[in-house]
Amino acid sequence: MVSLVLGGITFQNFEIPERINFGGRQHAVVHKLMGGNRVVDAMGPDADDVTWSGRFRGPNAMERAQALDAMRSAGSQVTLSYMSTFLVVLITEFKANPERVYEIPYKITCTVVSDLINDALGAIVDSLDVIVGNALTVAASFTAGGTSSAQLATASSVGAVSSAVSAAGSLQDASAATLSGVTSTVYTSASTIDEIATGLDATLGVGAGTLAGVDPDQMASFITSQLQNCTDESAALFSKDNINLIGKNLALNQG
Repeated sequence: MVSLVLGGITFQNFEIPERINFGGRQHAVVHKLMGGNRVVDAMGPDADDVTWSGRFRGPNAMERAQALDAMRSAGSQVTLSYMSTFLVVLITEFKANPERVYEIPYKITCTVVSDLINDALGAIVDSLDVIVGNALTVAASFTAGGTSSAQLATASSVGAVSSAVSAAGSLQDASAATLSGVTSTVYTSASTIDEIATGLDATLGVGAGTLAGVDPDQMASFITSQLQNCTDESAALFSKDNINLIGKNLALNQG
């Protein structure tokens, strides 16, 4: 299942699409010379619009659909995070086709303003503080409200980075020594979260709860724990991706 967050809205269940695109093209200018030779100038990345569809379902379906439409109407740039992709986008199209007040299929198109993993696109470049702040918000969202020990440990590591960033003040204007200190915390936290995910991954697989003739209660308990560990590992990995994104941007700013 894709973890999909747009402008603070975390998509759930049937709201999550079966597929979602990323990528684009490299804008190039071709100079054709005599003799068939040519010179090709790479002018920069040209990202495709990100488009997907889904279905809002349940008692708050209309409320959630209207929240996205309001975001589209406001014309504000928002963050979009999915499958280790982290973008700043503008919602250029949102269409909802309610079948019932509790059953609302939708389609959305986002134009990419900047790619915070593969560097900025175009002339619009966010400050380091904005990039780091957005990444922290997304990283924290994956464990928000989590009560398992793994999710609490992951949240603690994300919180350590947040505290280091807050203590540093403005990262955009910070000294190299200050950025180095924050970077150290970032890499320590990313390593800790990676260990959490690795430990969870080791628990997944065939166990006593799946053996033939096992007590149904034992089987149910085993399956429940496996589902929880899968959820916790996914949350850890997505959080780590965004913490690593912070580290990459801090390194670029120091370089």
